[in-house]
Amino acid sequence: RAEAAAIFARLIAEAKGETVSGKSSFADVSSKEWYSSYIGYLEKYNVINGYNAGCMGEQCSEAERPATRTFKPDASVTRAEFVSMAVRYYGLFNEVKNVANTTKYTDVDSSYWAVKDISYAKSIDWLNGYADGTFKGDNNITRAEVVTVVNRATNRTADKEYINANLTKLNQFTDLKTNTHWAGYDILEAANEHLGIVHADGETWVK
Repeated sequence: RAEAAAIFARLIAEAKGETVSGKSSFADVSSKEWYSSYIGYLEKYNVINGYNAGCMGEQCSEAERPATRTFKPDASVTRAEFVSMAVRYYGLFNEVKNVANTTKYTDVDSSYWAVKDISYAKSIDWLNGYADGTFKGDNNITRAEVVTVVNRATNRTADKEYINANLTKLNQFTDLKTNTHWAGYDILEAANEHLGIVHADGETWVK
């Protein structure tokens, strides 16, 4: 969870032209840890809420926050938690409209704590569920899923034509088959520094 916090803190700081700084109020986040300022910075923007006895994951509202909360920086991030962080990040720079609770996922009903964020993310094509019709929000998110959601939240789209023509020049991974892995192009989009022109149909890499 600390690594996820660092991702969003860096994205926000870059977009706002700020330096990441902030003091965390979570009981289990020491000021001496590398992630302390990242977590404190996200708290200022209400991108993270943490845990308490009355609510799970990142569902705690401002009013529900007790004096002592935990963040669990070393715990894994669930799919629902990461989507909620991404929607909150996105909402700092864009209008996030409430959408009807999704009925696509058989395991996400109107009472699920992250239903609004999952519904919104689905409505703007950030994510898909599984073939059996579930979302599995409480499962740990994978590295490939993280890259894909972050790309969508930052309006980044891989230029497949450029990638296919320049594969030998790009940073690649021995365990990734670009043309067969479902997130192959998204991973290369994130792993290669490039200049691109963003337009309505996606992104065109120029270098």
